[in-house]
Amino acid sequence: MKHIAMISVHGDPSADIGTEGAGGQNVYVREVARSLVNRGLTVDVFTRSLKTEQVRSNALAPGARVIQVPCGPSGYIPRDGLFTLLPGFVRRVIDWARQNGVRYEVVHSNYWISGWAGMRLAAAWRTPQTHTFHSLGKVKYQALESCLTDAGKVRLGVEEAITASVTALIATSDYEAQKLRCLYQAPSHIAVIPCGYDHELFRPLDRAKCRNDLNLPHDMPILLYVGRFVHEKGLETLIRTVSVLRLDRPVYLLLVGGYQEGGADEDEFKRIRSLVNDRGLAPVTRFAGAVRHDDLAAYYSAADVTVIPSHYETFGMVAIEAMASGCPVVASATGGLASNVIHGETGLLATPGSVPEFTQCISVLLSDRYLARKLAILARRHACGAFRWSRIAESLERHYGSLSSVGAI
Repeated sequence: MKHIAMISVHGDPSADIGTEGAGGQNVYVREVARSLVNRGLTVDVFTRSLKTEQVRSNALAPGARVIQVPCGPSGYIPRDGLFTLLPGFVRRVIDWARQNGVRYEVVHSNYWISGWAGMRLAAAWRTPQTHTFHSLGKVKYQALESCLTDAGKVRLGVEEAITASVTALIATSDYEAQKLRCLYQAPSHIAVIPCGYDHELFRPLDRAKCRNDLNLPHDMPILLYVGRFVHEKGLETLIRTVSVLRLDRPVYLLLVGGYQEGGADEDEFKRIRSLVNDRGLAPVTRFAGAVRHDDLAAYYSAADVTVIPSHYETFGMVAIEAMASGCPVVASATGGLASNVIHGETGLLATPGSVPEFTQCISVLLSDRYLARKLAILARRHACGAFRWSRIAESLERHYGSLSSVGAI
C-alpha cells in the first residue's frame, strides 16, 4: 500500500473555501486525498497551522489525515510571506515523520511554495516527487501585465528549480503542459491529469426551491460569480458588463466569496464594492460572502449564468462545478477555461477583459432560453464524462506508480 505525503503549505483542505488563500487548490487537495484512499492508498496532507503551537493530526477521511504544522507566527500570512518560513516547516515535518515512524513512497507537492518544501522533503526521504503548480508565475505575470516584484522574482526562480529537479510534473490541462514546456525547462515526463468535481454534490437542483432557500428573487435573471477577490479573477469586467447590459428586465448579480481582514483580498473587495456602488448596481447586487463548498450547488442551480471573467486561470474548477450543476457558463478564453469550456457547445467564451464580448455572450444566453438549455445539457454531459474525482484518483494512482521508471529511487 503506497503512503503519499501531499504537501500543501498554504492550502489547508479543511479550511473554509472562498477566503484569501483558500480556493480551488484546497478543494483539489481535499478531494484527491479522499479519493485516493478509496483506491487503497494512505495519504497525509501537510499544511501550515494557523493556530496550534504543536503539530496536530486530524482525520480527513479513513486513511487520510491533515497534519497541521506550526510555521512562523500564528494567524494568516499571505503566500509571499511564507517562503522564508519554509525551512522551519520542513524540519518539523521531517521530525514528525521520524517520531511517528512513517515512511512515504511519494511526495506530491502543490503550488510553488509547497514545491520548494517538497524538494527538501523528497531529498531527505530519498523519495520521488511529483508536483502540481495550480498557477504558473510566468503566465500569470504576463496575463496581468504587472511589474515583477522581488517576491515575483523569487517565485520564478523557485518554479525553475522545481521543474528542473522533480521526478515528474502534473499539469491540469493541455494548455498548462504546453506552457511548462515552452516557458520552463520542464522535463518531458508531464502527466496531464485534470481537476475534478463531486458528482454527488454538483448536479441540477430545483431552481425555485434554491432561490427560496437562498432568499433570491424569482423574477430576475441571476448572474453568479464564485471565487476570491483578487485582481486576476477579473471581477471588474463583470461589474462593468452588468452596468451596460440592455435587457427587457434588470439582472441580479450574486457574488460568492469572502476575504481575509487586513489581506490583499479585502482591498480588492472594497474596490469592487465601490465600483458596484458607483455604477448604481448596489440594489441588484448581493455580496454573499464565503460559502461552504458543500453549499455551492444550490447557488449554481439558482443562477441563470455563471460568469468566470478571469484574466488567467490554469484550470477553472468553478466552470466544471457550474457545468455539472446544469448552469450555463460564460468564461474568459484563457488557460484551462479555454479547454474545458467549448465555445458554442458547453458554454460561451469571451476575450479576457472585453466588456463588449462578455455583454454579448451573457445577453445571448439570457435572451435565448433554448440555447441556454442546450448548452447546460451538453455541459453537464461533458463534466460527468471527464471530471469525476474517482477518475482523477485512478489517473493519479497510475502516475504515482510510474515514478520509479522516470528516474526515482
